Amino acid sequence: MSFSSCFFRWIAWRLIRAEPISDIVFAVTAGILFMAFTPKLLSE
Repeated sequence: MSFSSCFFRWIAWRLIRAEPISDIVFAVTAGILFMAFTPKLLSE
């Protein structure tokens, strides 16, 4: 299993289990990670 599929699976799992407070922190973190990793995923 590639890193990208694990990463998106984790995001989906977190979105399903989202809690109000951590949801905001997670959204920011996920956004930063997504921006950081998208170029690598597209070049795979």
